[in-house]
Amino acid sequence: MKNLLKFLFLPIFAFAQNVDLVINDLILKQEYENALKLCVGMKKNDSLFFTAQIEYSKLVDYEAYETENGKKLIAVCENAVSQNLTLEDSALSLYRAAVLGGMLSTIHIKRGAYLQGISKTGDAQKNWEKLLNSKYSNEAVFALALTQYYKITLFNKSPKNQGKLDAVLKNLQKSLSKNDDTSKKLYLSYIWVLQEQKLWDEAKKISDNFFEKYPKNTMMLRAWQEILIDKKEIEKIKSCASNLYNLSATKNPKNYSDMLSARRAEIFALDLENKKTQACKTANSAISESQDIPQETKKTYWVKKHLETIKKYGAQCK
Repeated sequence: MKNLLKFLFLPIFAFAQNVDLVINDLILKQEYENALKLCVGMKKNDSLFFTAQIEYSKLVDYEAYETENGKKLIAVCENAVSQNLTLEDSALSLYRAAVLGGMLSTIHIKRGAYLQGISKTGDAQKNWEKLLNSKYSNEAVFALALTQYYKITLFNKSPKNQGKLDAVLKNLQKSLSKNDDTSKKLYLSYIWVLQEQKLWDEAKKISDNFFEKYPKNTMMLRAWQEILIDKKEIEKIKSCASNLYNLSATKNPKNYSDMLSARRAEIFALDLENKKTQACKTANSAISESQDIPQETKKTYWVKKHLETIKKYGAQCK
């Protein structure tokens, strides 16, 4: 179940190859409002597609799928699908349907509508298969390999599947071999695969490439923090957690999910080096700070999960 939840909270892995590069750059800089401004004046089908991408990226950033914004985005994505069905460029139409289908799948599943989510996953997969020999082939290979990866690791862990798993990992790596702008957008999903498989050297390489251009992207920082926790690298955990916390606290609105994630990581590192007094102070500070979290945000999965972990540690301090 733990691994399933990790899969369900993966960020989106696909961004268009032929979209305005400025919009994609702003998305990865997490400057969502500036990106949305560029959608004004576009053709309706383009505006709806890019707006859906931008709003989805923000939803993933804040891990806020269960909020009212998540519900609203379902309608936005459905509208974008219908508006992009009859584009003159049939490959582009399929591509957008695949991307939007993936978004819809994730939102539905994380809101508890599993049958709808699985159905959307199937639709997206069919569209990706049709794009294997198109200009979107690298992203199609990545998307299909990622789906196969989670089918193997979540639902069929038989040792007989090790060969299939190795092949899937090779396909993922091969589809990102160009190390171009498209690859960097897919790193946000690939990093979680590397974390689960403990492929540290590959993870370091792709994170370094990503941070070279987007050093303040908190979604990658969040993933890298988990890798450092796995490796129990105390000082690096604390440094990464401090960076994640400070960046997330200055966002408007504040990203409480990331702030709590950072505090949890810091507590882990302090406890690991037997600095329990400092760990308790950090826990109590985070618990006190959590009183400012809006009620709707408090109900989201990762805010609840991080806060429960911190409170559990805090209870041991009394």
